[in-house]
Amino acid sequence: GEAALGDAAHGGGPRPDLLRELHVTAGGGEPGGEGELEGGKEDHRAVQGGGARAHPGDVPPWVKVLSNEVLRGKGSARDGTKVLDFMRSVGAYVTPQVYCSVLDLVSRAALHSRGSVGDAEAILADMAENEVTLTEQALCSYLQVARAEGGKTAAVSAWNVFAASPPKVRSQRAFTLLISVLARSGQRKTAWALIDVLRSTGVQPNTYVYNAALSAAPDAASLLELHAKMEA
Repeated sequence: GEAALGDAAHGGGPRPDLLRELHVTAGGGEPGGEGELEGGKEDHRAVQGGGARAHPGDVPPWVKVLSNEVLRGKGSARDGTKVLDFMRSVGAYVTPQVYCSVLDLVSRAALHSRGSVGDAEAILADMAENEVTLTEQALCSYLQVARAEGGKTAAVSAWNVFAASPPKVRSQRAFTLLISVLARSGQRKTAWALIDVLRSTGVQPNTYVYNAALSAAPDAASLLELHAKMEA
């Protein structure tokens, strides 16, 4: 509940004992024990040491519990950092899937003005520091944070992250989100130009891309142009 998560308005986050409690009640057992988090200490050391591969596994249920609490306005983006810190404290390997879940948590916090692009960038920096490759899902999760925050600063940050990302992770969904971010911040011409950029990569825009483009059309003539492209 709200009290259990701490006072987010005062910069608080989930208590370490709450994280442990959520992990245990979700069937994880005591950290370090028989029911340790998926990809626990042994797997973590093996990955870091180049030994046997850690099983990617699913995102621990208690991470999803925290994310749902944040969606209800009972937490903040700082909870995402607490998740990463806690998992490392019990020797758990933080998988790309967990990073994506944490970014989703930040985007949910941003809906309540309790998370920002800066928080999401800190998660991306953590990924880079730990040599975790940026995935399509992680990029999209980051762009969702920028869309939730809104504004020109978020749009510029989203553009820079997208431009620096590997081409292989720039999916239709990623283009759709970036178009939406730019359009909402008033950067309509840039958002509009992304449709042709997407085509130049050999990827055909889908219905979601075109729907996002509708909000980016700078004038009536552009709408007619978009209709022609959709019919082509």
